[in-house]
Amino acid sequence: MCLYDRKAVFVSLWVWCAVALDAMAASGNVFGVIGEKVELPCGTWAHSKFSVVWSFGKQEDNQPQKFIKQSFPGSQRKDSSDIAKRSTLSNQENSLIINPAKAEDEGYFHCLLSGDTGSKENKYRLRLFKVHADPDGPVLSSQSVTLTCDVKDISDLAIKTSWHDPRGTQMTASRKQENKLVLNNLTPKVSGDWKFRVEYNNKTVEATYRMVVIGFVDPQPVIRYTRPRASVLLPCLIDKVMGTVKWDQVIRAGLRGVEWSFIPDTAKERKILSLNTTGADIPWMNQRQNHRFHSSTERNPMNFSLLISDVRPVDEGEYRCHTQFQGDNLTSVVHLEILKVISEPEGPIVEGTGVNLSCVVRKEAAGFKAEWSAARGPKQEIQTHAVAGGLALRVDSLTKEQAGPWKCSVFIKGHLQTSVEYTITTARPPVDVWLVLLVGGAVLLCTLLVLLIYCFVRRRPANPMHRRPRRGRTKYCKCKHPQPKAFYRA
Repeated sequence: MCLYDRKAVFVSLWVWCAVALDAMAASGNVFGVIGEKVELPCGTWAHSKFSVVWSFGKQEDNQPQKFIKQSFPGSQRKDSSDIAKRSTLSNQENSLIINPAKAEDEGYFHCLLSGDTGSKENKYRLRLFKVHADPDGPVLSSQSVTLTCDVKDISDLAIKTSWHDPRGTQMTASRKQENKLVLNNLTPKVSGDWKFRVEYNNKTVEATYRMVVIGFVDPQPVIRYTRPRASVLLPCLIDKVMGTVKWDQVIRAGLRGVEWSFIPDTAKERKILSLNTTGADIPWMNQRQNHRFHSSTERNPMNFSLLISDVRPVDEGEYRCHTQFQGDNLTSVVHLEILKVISEPEGPIVEGTGVNLSCVVRKEAAGFKAEWSAARGPKQEIQTHAVAGGLALRVDSLTKEQAGPWKCSVFIKGHLQTSVEYTITTARPPVDVWLVLLVGGAVLLCTLLVLLIYCFVRRRPANPMHRRPRRGRTKYCKCKHPQPKAFYRA
């Protein structure tokens, strides 16, 4: 009996020592994000009969206030506080789940597990943080933003903090515990979720800030190439950044209207089209404007691109899209270049002579490339050489096979922008006047020579010994010694 009593006392002492060790306050730091779910673990109990009580206090020394209790078996009881309404207990480790967490929830939480064999208490300090931006809300391209995380009293803690951009790239070193990040000269590409990460006790908590940067899709300035009499679209499109930027956010940024202006080479800037907006409505174009200029906002409210039909040489120049916001403006610059072909010499080309066709523009964009090719028929071997602003085609001796339409195409980084055709016409060699006079004189001289020879031959008698009798009076022979046969007629 004595031995049994000694064994019972030893077991009781071992149980009470274990309970006493568990009863020591296990104070630790738990980080959470304001506006998101926070979970505080309490622990498990070996027996089926036990109770869980959660208490909360703003200061460590103050007496915590009980706000939720769960008995097993039994029901759950809560007080009327705001934190109790947002809190539930999880079956796993009797964890306290606060959803959503508020800034006033930061403080000290006590969890008390108690049963027939004793009790166990855990103590946590809940540290809540959130990322703020200055200025807050949508910002325009090229502006600056400062991101700040308001986590407090972390300098003496063994934790790591870091900033990460929407692509997941770490922007700051983890050791420095920098809670502020300054971003300058923003572009739409940085739109998305920026994260402030806290790492502690093999756990990771991230606070997210959705940054919206309003800007244009194309890098500035833009160069567009076209040919005469064609239609061209000059881009002025707000970048959606994979759906991050939406129309209501553009309106929140203070959009008031859109205006297109044109700056020719030899004249001042003039307005050619304007779009008005009211509230969240799609911008509409003012009436009584040039019928060759149209807007693209009907299909997409964030597409302010300008469509020019029937392009003419006078349309070449600089176009500006002014998006007017409250307090600031965004401007997109587009240079319109018309592809031209210059022939040397001009007009019909004489067969057998040389011709030089230059395909040129005034400005070359990055990745600009021009190519010459036969517009129709089989591929021909051609000679080309670079010239200022384009490419020249050289034909040393023009033939009938080389005459006809030729096409000059412009590519930007391998993508076709526009092409123009030029037809080489041939002509017969011109008649030399001096050559005609020389040939005519030679023919006339030969003709006169033939006539002279003919006349000379006609006047010469056939028998040179025979003389034709002369016409006129009859002469009688007066011989000194006449013949007896009387007078003879001479």
